[in-house]
Amino acid sequence: MADINEKSLKVAMERGADETVLWSRELGEEEAIEITKKAAIDGGFDGVIDIVNSKITAERAFKSTHRGSTLVMVGLYGGAASFSLPQFVHGLRQVRGVLTGKINQLRELVDLAAHAQFSAPPMTFFKLEDAFKAMCLIRDGKVQGRCIIKF
Repeated sequence: MADINEKSLKVAMERGADETVLWSRELGEEEAIEITKKAAIDGGFDGVIDIVNSKITAERAFKSTHRGSTLVMVGLYGGAASFSLPQFVHGLRQVRGVLTGKINQLRELVDLAAHAQFSAPPMTFFKLEDAFKAMCLIRDGKVQGRCIIKF
């Protein structure tokens, strides 16, 4: 797991993450990609799930994968990313967008939750009128887990 917030990474380790990478704002792009690839067993990842999906996270995630990998884009932060097109062909890479899963995936998730006893990420609740504040906190990496807007 990679994040800009050390507290979020600590929570991830406490909840069972195998490895974490701090993407501090002081890091240059190449340095961030290098330390991310070092966290992989063989210098690159088979797959990455980008739950933020900003220009920076998508590009770093893609560059941290190796031949035959898949980048799954889930987050809705937005923006535009730039990828080297030949890397898709020569690197046999895929980029997939995922909005929702299939019913059998939900069944698998429920089964995992029932038997593996993993816990949900921490949740911070906001009133609807504080939605902009919540987005700013997310952008600045000051939230651990999920922000939930209550209506």
